[in-house]
Amino acid sequence: MPHRALFASIVLAVLALACGPGDESNAPADQPAGPRDPDVVMLVDDVEIRATEVEALAAAVAALYPEYTPLHCRRVVLGGTLLPRAALAARYAAPRREAEAASRRALEALRTGAARGELVPTAIQGDISGLGLAFWTFARDLVPGAWSGPLEQEGRFRLARVARIERGPEPRADRVVAEIVDFSYVPAGPTAEVAAAATRAAQLTILDPAWEEAVPEILKIRMGGARR
Repeated sequence: MPHRALFASIVLAVLALACGPGDESNAPADQPAGPRDPDVVMLVDDVEIRATEVEALAAAVAALYPEYTPLHCRRVVLGGTLLPRAALAARYAAPRREAEAASRRALEALRTGAARGELVPTAIQGDISGLGLAFWTFARDLVPGAWSGPLEQEGRFRLARVARIERGPEPRADRVVAEIVDFSYVPAGPTAEVAAAATRAAQLTILDPAWEEAVPEILKIRMGGARR
């Protein structure tokens, strides 16, 4: 399979996970305990980390950086994207729900034209190093001209409309040119300092010991990583 075709198939899997309906994967565990879903491999407070999402993004990393080992790809995804995102989601659970609902209403308004003049998109462009793994992967294979999302990132939900993709000599050099509308659920904005504070306040519980090595040691210490 050609390299770009392989990467496109990986991206489709990532999109299905990132933009799935509702909020079931991060719902608080407020119901009687039953058999554990084997796809849930760790918890950040009550926010679930699922193996399928980790592996989909790790496969995208591996396609871009074939020199990385599978374990390192998992660490990149967990340490750089999913664990900080989950910590913020856990700490700001109520405003997170409000931001997601607002982003879904805005997406409908943008698609129908009802938001004209009410929402002012921000123009952005960059490659994976500038835009980050999750958004760059999400945006890279969108149909230009159409609003898509919401994609949850650290402390925000994002809607995006891609203008064009400037293809580079290799996939990881591709540049995304897009417009975005963000819905932050962090009062002071989702800065690196806020994300670090959220991880220090969160409790990481590793449910599947096979995943323990995939968590960067600094986050195990900071988040009090423990097995259940």
